[in-house]
Amino acid sequence: MTYAPDAGMRWTIVAAMAAFLLLASSPALAQQPGGIYLSTYFTGVSVQAGQQVYTYVNVTNYMSEPASIWVNASAPPGWSAVLTYSGYNVTAVYASPGSTRSVQLEIYVPSSARPGTYDVNVTAGSGEVTSNVLTFQIDVAPVPTSSQPFTVSVSYPSLSGSPGSTLSYMFEVDNNLGTSEIATFSMSTPPGWAVTFLPSQYSNTVISGIQMGPYSANPGLVADVYVPSNAQPGIYNLTLTVTSAGRSVSVPLSATVTGTYSYSLSTPNGLLSISAQAGHTSAATVIVTNTGTEPLTDITLEAVQPSGEWTVQLSPSTIQVLQPGQNATVTMTVTPPPNSIPGVYSLTVSAYSTQASSQSLDFLVTVTKQTYWGFVGVVVIVAAIAALIAVFWRFGRP
Repeated sequence: MTYAPDAGMRWTIVAAMAAFLLLASSPALAQQPGGIYLSTYFTGVSVQAGQQVYTYVNVTNYMSEPASIWVNASAPPGWSAVLTYSGYNVTAVYASPGSTRSVQLEIYVPSSARPGTYDVNVTAGSGEVTSNVLTFQIDVAPVPTSSQPFTVSVSYPSLSGSPGSTLSYMFEVDNNLGTSEIATFSMSTPPGWAVTFLPSQYSNTVISGIQMGPYSANPGLVADVYVPSNAQPGIYNLTLTVTSAGRSVSVPLSATVTGTYSYSLSTPNGLLSISAQAGHTSAATVIVTNTGTEPLTDITLEAVQPSGEWTVQLSPSTIQVLQPGQNATVTMTVTPPPNSIPGVYSLTVSAYSTQASSQSLDFLVTVTKQTYWGFVGVVVIVAAIAALIAVFWRFGRP
């Protein structure tokens, strides 16, 4: 006789089996009562020497009472394994029954670590109760080999600037050897140029080389190249050379020197004063000099005269072309109004160019006024002197 359970009985058996499997597969529930259980997201990772590993460790309290649970991480010699929370090193956690606390595990793989598999163990406990041992397997992969003991790369090998400026070439030196090495720097430049090496763009410390760790990258190095103020426009070739481990690597660089546009205003004797009589014209000379390295075109000159009916003329008022190092002479005529009050007046001459910033000169004009009474006084004095001479001439004879 065959026994066949009914549908309700079958569902009861299935539910019981599912509950049993669920209890058996749960790490927390499978732990014996009164125990402490450690768990994590992953227990194996592959890295290279010198890298860091970050993960979380969960500490679950299955004891019947709240407890302060100590935690500890152990690593191979020369390694570092630290449990932290919010930046603090953690040595113990407090957990209520059935609760879980999470701490971060930071593993520092030394740069000298050889390829292979290493274990980092985490344990916990409270009183006589200890947890399971949580083991992390760290696989240190071999560093890719290179035919060169070191490599040099430059971020921007071609830069441009004007005479008197500094060009900053940023470069990186990577040590491909498993030993510490010293790298020294040099650069070939045109005569009169200057070079300084810095450890970074934020440092003013001048260096001639660096100490490189095994299999290390050394980015952010700077070669500051000073372009002399008399450098002519053009493209110049430079060479950065790095020497280490008995070998040298040279990297070609280029510097494009651009032209400069500048000019100045002056007078032949350096004086900025003019004497003038009311109603009469006086002249002064203004010299425009091209102090840059490129030709200047269409320089316009204007005068800002004192208030009133003054007449100020500039000839020429426009300089069409002015070559580097050359001068242009501009004649300025100044005529104060006939009714000007004697005194000192301000007059400004300005020059404008679309290629360079504007320049100006401030003149002081001293105005005097000649009167008819002054002329009559001179005539009277001359007549009196003549009369005296005539009297002595006539009555002074024997």
